[in-house]
Amino acid sequence: MPKKRKAKPIEGPVFYVTEIDDWGWSFSFGLDKSKYSNDPYSDYRHLEIRGSLLSPTNMKAEQVVLHLLPDTGLNEEHRRDNQPIAVGSLRLNDGTLQGLISMPQDALDSLLNMLTARKFKFIVMQGRKLRYRQTKVVHYRFQRELDEDDLPTNK
Repeated sequence: MPKKRKAKPIEGPVFYVTEIDDWGWSFSFGLDKSKYSNDPYSDYRHLEIRGSLLSPTNMKAEQVVLHLLPDTGLNEEHRRDNQPIAVGSLRLNDGTLQGLISMPQDALDSLLNMLTARKFKFIVMQGRKLRYRQTKVVHYRFQRELDEDDLPTNK
C-alpha cells in the first residue's frame, strides 16, 4: 500500500510591523471618457506610506511602500453583504515590501489628520508567511506606540 502524505500544518499568522518614516496623499479628478467606465468622472486618490520593516526580522526588506486606496464600497453602510478573503496584499520585490491595501473612504479624514499630527508612528499588518514572495493582508491597524507585549511573536 502506498504511504499517505501528511498535510502540512497550517501556519499561524505573521505580523508585519512597519515604522512609518513618511507619507503622501495623491488626488486627481477629471472627466472620464473611457468606454469601460460607467462613471462620467475619473476620481483617483490614494495614501502612500513609506517606512522601515521592524518585524519579521528575518525578511530582507530595506524599505516598505504601502498604497492605501479609499473605497466607498467599504464604508460601513455598504459592506454588510461582502464576503472578503483579504483587505490587501503584500509583495516582496527587489528589497522593497510593497503593499496594496483597501480602506473605507469614510476613515480617510481621520487617518490623514492623525498622520499630519504625527500621532501614528506604526502600522501593523496581519497575514500569512510570504509564499512566492507575496501574501494577503487580512487585518491592519495604525498605532501611536508599539507595545511589544501586545504583539504576538513571529515565528
